[in-house]
Amino acid sequence: MNRVLLAQGIVSSLTLISAVCVFGPKLGPSALFGAMIAQWEADRPLRARLGCALLVGGIMTGTMALGVLIAPYPFLTVPVVVAFILLMTTGYYSFVLTRGPGPLQLFYAVAIGSYLGQFGSIGWQVTDITACAVAVAGVLAVVAMVFAPHGPEERAVAQAEQSVAVFVRGVNETMSARVRSAERHTAYAAVNRGWLTLRAAGRGLWGRRQAHVDRMIAANRRLSLRIVQDAYPHVDPDDVGFSTPALRGRPTWWWLVRANFHRDSVAWFTAGRVGLAGGIAGGLTQVFGLGHPYWAILSATLILHRWIGRLATTTRALHRAVGTLLGLGLVAAVLSFHPDAWDIIAIVVICIIAQNFLVQRNYALGIVFVTPMALLSIEVAGQAGPLSRLMSDRLTETVIGATVAILVTWSTGLHRPRDMMRARFRRSLRAIRQVLGCLVRAEAAAPVGIHARVVLQYELLTTLAVLTQAAEDDPSLVSWHDVEVALADLGYAALSACWLRDARALVSPQAALADLEALSERLCLTNDMPAALRELTRALGGVRARLAMRPAS
Repeated sequence: MNRVLLAQGIVSSLTLISAVCVFGPKLGPSALFGAMIAQWEADRPLRARLGCALLVGGIMTGTMALGVLIAPYPFLTVPVVVAFILLMTTGYYSFVLTRGPGPLQLFYAVAIGSYLGQFGSIGWQVTDITACAVAVAGVLAVVAMVFAPHGPEERAVAQAEQSVAVFVRGVNETMSARVRSAERHTAYAAVNRGWLTLRAAGRGLWGRRQAHVDRMIAANRRLSLRIVQDAYPHVDPDDVGFSTPALRGRPTWWWLVRANFHRDSVAWFTAGRVGLAGGIAGGLTQVFGLGHPYWAILSATLILHRWIGRLATTTRALHRAVGTLLGLGLVAAVLSFHPDAWDIIAIVVICIIAQNFLVQRNYALGIVFVTPMALLSIEVAGQAGPLSRLMSDRLTETVIGATVAILVTWSTGLHRPRDMMRARFRRSLRAIRQVLGCLVRAEAAAPVGIHARVVLQYELLTTLAVLTQAAEDDPSLVSWHDVEVALADLGYAALSACWLRDARALVSPQAALADLEALSERLCLTNDMPAALRELTRALGGVRARLAMRPAS
């Protein structure tokens, strides 16, 4: 991963240097935003990177152009930015199954464009430069892959093999159910990512290698046999077919829309908080007449654009403020030596590479380099006005954004993590019922059965993540972990029954389905008292035991 981060920094830096050489030191540094395209699909195959660059680059350029268009109408800025925050954030967390740098770059360009559009033709010039920077960064990213064209596939396959090996070796009688379930989840997710990566590589000269496919099939087989052995000890390995984990793709686009564009989804919850914080921060900067309102919007949305716990969010906001203050000190120190334009460009390049490595490891330290990267780019362009005003705006608007993020975090959605977690459990139970129904009707291999299996796989891979995030926000939800383990055990048992050559002769899906339907009617998932949760855990275990029974001859 260090190699991937280094490649990102080099591509972004070379893009910036190219823009400065072509457009000069005044306009060239504005390529910094477009150069960030290097962060997208950074460890994905060539074809996926090219498609992502075209899509994300088009969105970034188009939204910046929209910002320039609305610049003469300040009353439109905040509503339009908030609308794009809601749309892009929800879309990002709905459709981007291999996570990128976050949705920020998809909507932030609107805010930048609305500011730059106030200065005559500069807004359109920067929009054009952004488009050029996206193209150059895309080309450089492709060139970087020439030295290791199959590196993403190799890393994904190796990670899948390692995770499966840990899960297979680790299963023993002394291991707790929660640890075993977590290792199974990690292995299944790694196999899923491995297949997604190989599919994204495509075929042809630059496509996937058969050796990688063979290794993934072997890892896939080991995982499926281990999961089947866990769920059905009486089943012989020869009875396990090859229609096994992660070979069935991803849910349809329309299914993802219906699953995520509603109030009980993580995507919509995250988008709502980010949109509210961005709107308030942008509105305050307009009220107080501050010089760079997009900085306040950036600070508020950057802190909240990923759903983490309330304490972690507060810490992140404080790190943002402290890192910005230290970064301003670094800017003052650099400018005290009166560097020329090319010296400043060199320092900006150093900051790009440093923040690439540091932000994920130590947020506050990474921000120390983000601040001079942004301010020195503006300073060398000569568009900043007095340096004291520039630094004052940066600090003031960062504090506004961080404060707004903290207030939104602690004053909104206090019960939403619990509601989202309950909704996720209900969805998982519904997906299990659908798969069991397909088994009963011998439709596991039919299109309707394939779709049901894809949906259940998606739910199983996301339910644990949602519960983990919800428990960070509301520690009282930790008591739901045992229910999640029982639900995952039942879900994987239902999935693995679909891999059996003659499931109805080896397991009892009809009896399990009847028990699960009765359980859904009898137990209310909104009751989270300890006794009710223990009863729900036992009941789910009972359904799993019923499914594992060999039918009477």
